[in-house]
Amino acid sequence: MNPADIKILVVDDDPDILSGTAHLLEKAGYTVDRVTTGEAALAAVAAQPPDLLLLDRDLGGIDGLEVCRRIKQVPAYADMLVVLVSASYTTTENQAEGLESGADGYIARPIANRELLARVGVYVRILRLTRTLHDQATELTQKAAAAAQAHLASLNLMEDALTAQQAAERANLKLRDEIATRQQAEAAVVRQLDELRRWQDVMLDREDRVQELKREVNQLAGRLGETVKYPSQGSG
Repeated sequence: MNPADIKILVVDDDPDILSGTAHLLEKAGYTVDRVTTGEAALAAVAAQPPDLLLLDRDLGGIDGLEVCRRIKQVPAYADMLVVLVSASYTTTENQAEGLESGADGYIARPIANRELLARVGVYVRILRLTRTLHDQATELTQKAAAAAQAHLASLNLMEDALTAQQAAERANLKLRDEIATRQQAEAAVVRQLDELRRWQDVMLDREDRVQELKREVNQLAGRLGETVKYPSQGSG
């Protein structure tokens, strides 16, 4: 991350300290804005949130502690680092109070320029790590969403395949029923044909027997010298 990509807002009501701190940070390559009051700090943050806020604790009007509390109550500013700076409140108790107000760090003045830049560098590294973690979390979320969508699509395909399989099984069962019904009908037809053939055979046997009886009667009549007349089949 290029230092120019880091925007720092310096808040101090001492013009010399404000100017010196801003100049030092600009010389190090950071993008720097500056205001002198707590009210102006809140307005600047609302207009364009900085990455890092160097906030003088002892401000007139809204002091640094209150500005810090208000900023930390806004979820949209969660990634912003707020560092309290003070030359008046430097005891461990004062620093603990500042950190408890939500500050991400506390710098006691006087402080050498080199140390100030080093401390700012630490906060910048924290910002970089935070952004990297945020990007990774976003990427993981997107991958998880894509995986969930792919899993859902797979489940939908499986559901469609199951539905198709069930439809095929129902069609197959229906076909089997139709085949069974047809086989039963064919078997009934075969039985009827067999019955007709049996009756045909019976009728043929009867016809043969009638013809045989006619021949016997004719033979007997011939011996007696008589002629036998038979009724036609249609007369009953």
